[in-house]
Amino acid sequence: LDAVNLDANGTLGAGAAVVLRQIGKASEALSRASGLLADGATEEAKAVLRRTIRVEDYDEGA
Repeated sequence: LDAVNLDANGTLGAGAAVVLRQIGKASEALSRASGLLADGATEEAKAVLRRTIRVEDYDEGA
């Protein structure tokens, strides 16, 4: 989280705000997927995760 630094005024910069928003969205998606898995809705959970993880960030063969 090197992007999360305070500026001279002690406030978060624009880059940090973007990073924190992305973390929040990922956390919400994982929570939704976890609930779906608990309910046995495997395909729906996969769909939530696919929408969250950009294709270029994920290589199934790795």
